[in-house]
Amino acid sequence: MTRDEARRAAEVMMAYADGALIQVYVEGLASWISHTSEEPLEWDWTKTKYRVAPTTPDTIDWSHVAPEYKWMVRQNPSFSPRAFLCKGEPDLHENVDCYMIKVEHVYADAFASYQRGTCDWRESLVQRPEGE
Repeated sequence: MTRDEARRAAEVMMAYADGALIQVYVEGLASWISHTSEEPLEWDWTKTKYRVAPTTPDTIDWSHVAPEYKWMVRQNPSFSPRAFLCKGEPDLHENVDCYMIKVEHVYADAFASYQRGTCDWRESLVQRPEGE
């Protein structure tokens, strides 16, 4: 293993230790599969490829949402497991470790078109696209 390969492997393993979702490349399927088991990974860098799963934002069909709701955000799961649609931009408060939602809001996850992304809740703030 080269130093660059070791550095990359260490980054993936540290992300795993920090709770990131890891994907394993399955040669027979020619695709990346997420490791969702609670069992520890059996690392074998000589035979297997690993990566941190790419993150995706939460999505919703904005045409189903009243036009005054301009922001969507997922809350810290230790505070609330819900996602919200807000009329104004929520503020991330690091000292309280949550988004402060001071304006009128509704549950985004009550909409059938809502899809939870894989990004961390701190990076889940999405602004409604112009014209939608």
